[in-house]
Amino acid sequence: MKRKTLVELILALISVLLIIVGCFVPEVAGYVLKILGATCLFVLSIVRWIAPSKENTIIKLIALITLYLALLSWIIPTGSVNGSEIVNSDLQRVSLYDIAFYPIIALQSFVPQIIFMLAVGGFYGVLSATGKLRSALEKVAKSMKGNKGIVFLVATSLILTLLSSLFGFDLMLFLLLPALCGIIILMGY
Repeated sequence: MKRKTLVELILALISVLLIIVGCFVPEVAGYVLKILGATCLFVLSIVRWIAPSKENTIIKLIALITLYLALLSWIIPTGSVNGSEIVNSDLQRVSLYDIAFYPIIALQSFVPQIIFMLAVGGFYGVLSATGKLRSALEKVAKSMKGNKGIVFLVATSLILTLLSSLFGFDLMLFLLLPALCGIIILMGY
């Protein structure tokens, strides 16, 4: 057995042991985090062992994580925090029906944001097809030589951070990000 495969197998076995301990000793502080950490460890180590091919690896990984977490929902009870105490609840099992419809439910809640991002992408697509955007970005990038580039990076970071934290315009800042990223890339960063 190759050394890499042996290490992945040992990581998978350790993560399974951590999951078993986390399930049977719920009084341990932070056992949910331990189970999630063990889950990540398990999935990352077992994916290379089960599916070493490079074709559709991300799809296999997402499917494996989804099925694994659905299986854990049948084993691990849910809980909530009430003040400083943890209140255990019953099992909230995820079925195959739920797995099929959770992506649809998630997409329904983000339809306006998705439409806005597609509109911004179309806007930048039209601008880049004319070539005017590229020439404008190159002019700005050429004017930012030496220390001006570092000042531009710091100022851009501060302005975006302040705007998003003070005003909550995260989605509206998406209008500026492609242009700013284009300038930063053309500056050589």
